[in-house]
Amino acid sequence: CVMFFATQNQVWGSEAALLLGGQYVIVHWRVSTYLLSAFGDGGLYRCFRWFGLPFGVVALDVLMLLEPFGLLRVLPLPEEIRQFIPSYKATRTVIEVTCESLPQCLLQSYVLVVVLKRVQSGNAEGADEAMYDYAVLLPTSICISLLAMLKTWAAEVVFDARSANISLRRKLELLWAVGKGLPLDAMKKNSLTKWVCPRELGKEEDVPLLFKALESNSSITHLDLSKGGLLWDAPGEGGGPLLDRIVSDASVLARLETLVVETFDVPVGRFRRGEGEEVLLGVDMFAAGGPSKGEMLVMGRLLRKGGAGDAGAEQHKAEKAALGLLERCRRREGRIDRAGWMTELRELMAEGRMGHAYLEALVGAETLFPCVATPTLTDHTDAVGALALSAE
Repeated sequence: CVMFFATQNQVWGSEAALLLGGQYVIVHWRVSTYLLSAFGDGGLYRCFRWFGLPFGVVALDVLMLLEPFGLLRVLPLPEEIRQFIPSYKATRTVIEVTCESLPQCLLQSYVLVVVLKRVQSGNAEGADEAMYDYAVLLPTSICISLLAMLKTWAAEVVFDARSANISLRRKLELLWAVGKGLPLDAMKKNSLTKWVCPRELGKEEDVPLLFKALESNSSITHLDLSKGGLLWDAPGEGGGPLLDRIVSDASVLARLETLVVETFDVPVGRFRRGEGEEVLLGVDMFAAGGPSKGEMLVMGRLLRKGGAGDAGAEQHKAEKAALGLLERCRRREGRIDRAGWMTELRELMAEGRMGHAYLEALVGAETLFPCVATPTLTDHTDAVGALALSAE
């Protein structure tokens, strides 16, 4: 752009300036759209809409340049900015190479051919002759632009789409929407320490991408998925695959300490360190502040040892003990009380050999009701509520 104006090629300089400014307009538009969908028509959106061009985009570009050096973690920035910058960087890079680098490359190629042709034919004007002295720089600039485009599209678009097992079209849609409010790039680059899911997740659109990003993360210590609308008590569905990966691979969410699926903070970190029994001793099942049935199933899944096909002697022994506990809970005479049920359940969960179906049966209403039934409580009132009352 500067080269064109310096050689008095006003038309080519204006075209180059238009391409340079156009990318900022598009980036400003996409960020404004993201802020509107994420935070509504509030002060943040209006401020960026009216004053974000060019100052807001330039400020985001500066933060984008600081991100590879890990400086976003030490700067006093809101957590929302730290989560947003990696997604912004991915979108910004693609817009830059598509809307500025590619057209600039074509323009420079055209200028190179035209100037050389005019000079060689003897029809060159003053501006052409001045431009001819810079012509040797154009091939280098064109090659740099081509390499930048190749790197961006091959490594950051196509490769990422294949790694996430999504189509190229879907990847481009995510880039155009600046991640749709999910900080997937920040997760992959370990830029987050805490994350709270802000909305319900689309089963086919969001969940696979989110889980893929979480599996490669090793920085998050607190993960709240309570607003995601995921099922956690059915193997192979909802959040089940993520739990299986956490159990089977220590590198998946390696620093995760707490996971929230409803309201209770499930201490994943302590489970991984072998402190399951101590954790369960300090937990009052179905009481105020304690885990619900779904959260207990999640805890049992995280404590589970061995794969789904583990049919060893220890698993057989645990399942036999679970069947015995079920029988003592449900029989009319000599049934176990609440304290006994909780003690034995903790032991079975801490051992980590009891199957999901057995645990689900042990915390089911048919099992809980007899444990808390009294002469004045003879109908099938909500077992969970009755169990909570019996703890008072």
